[in-house]
Amino acid sequence: MKISTSPFRIFPLAFLLGALVLTSCDDDDNKEDDTQNGQNDPLTLGVTTNVDTLIESNEDEAILNFQFNETPPEDGVEVALTVSVDDGSSKPLARFKIAAFDPETDIQGGSLLEQPDLSVLNSLVLLLTEQQASVSLITNDDRFDNGPLNVSFSISSNDAYERDPDAQTATFTIVEN
Repeated sequence: MKISTSPFRIFPLAFLLGALVLTSCDDDDNKEDDTQNGQNDPLTLGVTTNVDTLIESNEDEAILNFQFNETPPEDGVEVALTVSVDDGSSKPLARFKIAAFDPETDIQGGSLLEQPDLSVLNSLVLLLTEQQASVSLITNDDRFDNGPLNVSFSISSNDAYERDPDAQTATFTIVEN
């Protein structure tokens, strides 16, 4: 318990047998904020998906859902995602229609902080500003039979948040048809 006279207003109530009886009431405007986000718990972030399997030839929509345990700071939190494919192929984001990706409509609760590097297409960097956010991606029908592929989106470490141990990675399986 921290005792300080500055954040409290003290009102004497009575003198009893020579002892002063006091009550105090908190003054919320003066309380010190010594925790992240003004909350007691550290900010935690998780990512989940809306579906497990996407059909490439149908150009199915994949939705990545982000959830903070509490409201992020007003200026948002930078979140980097590493994207990989289980077959080890390069440019895993090429499995989605990146050319048709519109950050204004395909990202809710945040924005695209950096354009994906077209030479590798293996990451997304977002600025998330709301407790719940989402990113929509449409599968890219490349007309090649690649067989089923698992595409994973993993939250990268960041000092601004802890990763939810049960939701650090979201994975979709993409099948041809």
